[in-house]
Amino acid sequence: MEQQTRTSAGDQPRPGVRRGFTRFGATLRARNLSPRTIRSYLDTAEAFAVFCDDKFGLVELDQVTAEHVDAYIAHQLSAWTPSTAATRFRCLQQFFRFAECSGHIEASPMAELRPPKVTDAPVPVLRDEELIRLLRACDGTSFRDRRDFAMLRLLIDAGIRREELASVTTGALDLDHHLITITGKGQRVRAASFGNETSAALARYLDARTEHPHHGDRQLWLGLRGPMTGSGVRYMAECRAAQAGIDGVFPHRFRHTFAHRWLLAGGNETDLQTLAAGNHPRCSPDTAPPPEPNEPSTPTNNSPPATPSNCRARRPGQKAQADTPPYGSPSPPQLGAEPGAKNSGVEVLSPRC
Repeated sequence: MEQQTRTSAGDQPRPGVRRGFTRFGATLRARNLSPRTIRSYLDTAEAFAVFCDDKFGLVELDQVTAEHVDAYIAHQLSAWTPSTAATRFRCLQQFFRFAECSGHIEASPMAELRPPKVTDAPVPVLRDEELIRLLRACDGTSFRDRRDFAMLRLLIDAGIRREELASVTTGALDLDHHLITITGKGQRVRAASFGNETSAALARYLDARTEHPHHGDRQLWLGLRGPMTGSGVRYMAECRAAQAGIDGVFPHRFRHTFAHRWLLAGGNETDLQTLAAGNHPRCSPDTAPPPEPNEPSTPTNNSPPATPSNCRARRPGQKAQADTPPYGSPSPPQLGAEPGAKNSGVEVLSPRC
């Protein structure tokens, strides 16, 4: 339905709500927004136009009222989650602000409207044994195994978003210093660190990558037909989770797991937001792994999260003790440092405490 109502090949604006779409797109590009953000704004405006065509008939842009918008958001709430409906509310809000500023309408019909109330549902974090099973699902020496093993380790170590992972270039890696340069939301650039085992996994993938038909591409992660996308990252995680027999795995769960373990080890929330470039909702007791016996489960309001006794503080450049579980895990996970190796200790989560 949406595809049938888009602008014509000549990009001429149609009457109705679509008046101004062409200039709106040009304005978004001139603001140097990311392609994904631009697509979200334009797709939401088009979806609203389709909704108006179906429910109200032809409605001119300057005839749109708050009632039209309320009806559209109510329709979104009936089909999608409140979070999705709230996102589309804000995307549509951008279009009407543009229409007001450009003189298409006198005032935005959304001026007095508020987005739907969203209640954040805590995302369950992945346990150590689940992380080990995921990595063992990549226990092989094929190109795909080495690529997926390196991707999963980087998701675990750095807590980055799937689009951030997909957009990494070969030049963004610094294996000597265990750093990767990430371009996040709003085109903000930051550095993320990773541990020794992740560095080794990346090196093995880079070695296998030299034999790939698209090895000359600047994008780091390659699929069968070329560079991988964010959707490809999600598909990879889902496939490996299915192999490991774990339900409900998607890339953002690694980000929540990273945040949970950072806080569990006594990490500072401000530092966490700086490292991960975003807010991490705290995990609820129902979704976080239960604490070990004799371990404080919840810090008081006036104290930082309790640091497990076996997660020792380290000076910059100091290596972890062999018996120090990462982020205070109850026991050091055991997994081959290289796929196929046996009985070799490895840090499953190697960012510093």
